[in-house]
Amino acid sequence: MSIRRLEASLLRSVNLLAVVEWTAFFSAYIVMGVYLVEVAGFDDVGAGWVAGAFGLGLCILPSLGGAVADRIGFRRMLVGSYLLQSLGFTLLAFARSPAPAVAGLALVAIGGAATRAVLLGAVGRTEPTRRARAYSVMMQAINVGCFLGKLAARPLRLEWGLASVDAFSAAAFVVAGIVAFVAFRIPQDDVHAQPRSLRATFAGMTQVLRDVRFVGMIAQVGLFWAVQGQMYATMPRFALRLAGPESSPEWYAMVNSVVCVAFMVPVTHWTRDWSMGRTLPIAFGLLAAATATMGLGPWLVGLSGGAWRLGGLSVSPFAVTFMVGAGLSGLAECFLLPRYLDRIAAMAPPGQAALYQGYGYLSGLVSNVVGWGLSGYLLERWCPAPEGVPGAVEALALAAAGDGAWPAPWSGAPWIFLAWAALAVGALALLPAWSPPRYPRGSSIAAQ
Repeated sequence: MSIRRLEASLLRSVNLLAVVEWTAFFSAYIVMGVYLVEVAGFDDVGAGWVAGAFGLGLCILPSLGGAVADRIGFRRMLVGSYLLQSLGFTLLAFARSPAPAVAGLALVAIGGAATRAVLLGAVGRTEPTRRARAYSVMMQAINVGCFLGKLAARPLRLEWGLASVDAFSAAAFVVAGIVAFVAFRIPQDDVHAQPRSLRATFAGMTQVLRDVRFVGMIAQVGLFWAVQGQMYATMPRFALRLAGPESSPEWYAMVNSVVCVAFMVPVTHWTRDWSMGRTLPIAFGLLAAATATMGLGPWLVGLSGGAWRLGGLSVSPFAVTFMVGAGLSGLAECFLLPRYLDRIAAMAPPGQAALYQGYGYLSGLVSNVVGWGLSGYLLERWCPAPEGVPGAVEALALAAAGDGAWPAPWSGAPWIFLAWAALAVGALALLPAWSPPRYPRGSSIAAQ
């Protein structure tokens, strides 16, 4: 079989697994903050730190998971990791207190960290001149999964409660494990070098963190994901508290996935000769606009009432601002993701593809501490849970319908998203610290 046919077979299985895995993950992730508060019993600040720690696990562990996968084989690692995530989500489905919820999240983080390094590492074995395009197609597959997961989450939440979303994720990960066992194959002759020991892995991580340019890139990308992550950390609770429990944060966020699917490959091709120093300001500018737009709903309700007439439809200003913001956020990802992943893959020595893609997840050290951690404090300050506050639920319902003023402290809720937009603009100051060079002709990006 030719190299191209082997690559095509591998990429088909990777993209199928990406769809199933991210359907399973995002159906639960989109309502994680709501689950931790309403089911597991955390307050906003506690939920923020627990979710942030969960995200940290997904970012720190891929380096170790990638090293183990390079040693024992990608397929074996995938099957075991998917079954571990299924067990974690099963525990979450039955949890009704903090301790079992944390245990379930820990299992999901351990399993998820391994599978992400493996799938990205498998794509990294593609011929360099085709690698960036392969990553952009993989991002499309991931966003199809994100779309399907968000699509399923709302009816499950409304019909059977938040626990049913975790049960759905557990079942979907069993399907992923079966797909990985049946369909995923890495050609044996594609192993170029002996994988590292765990001791060498730790030594390599230390060496990477001494590279100022690499750390600068990781930090800046981490701030990007910290701001982009407010679509999951802040928006669902913001929407359910201000627009009401019948609002659809899961479906608003689907626009992000639709835009990524539609534009990831075209944007990658269009910017094939651009440097990261040129695409990153565009990505951050779009992200700042997206985040600021998401916060405008309460102000627009105050200016124009509780619903807008668009043709024959009555549409909430919240729905419009969240969907426009999610769309701009997806376009920002198109300018960032394939180029970032290709840059990491280009750095990987032979036989260490999964390990180095694990290094790429270190950006989550920044994004989860800043993104989820700070989100809880901002929500507590400007958009706290109204339950338990006398008259707050009724006053918020009137305000959302355009029949009253927003009560304090919810009147300042838009400042949450405006603060994140300001962080996105400020993060551009890191660019000169590592100033990426222009891709030369013939490189992976330029060849697309």
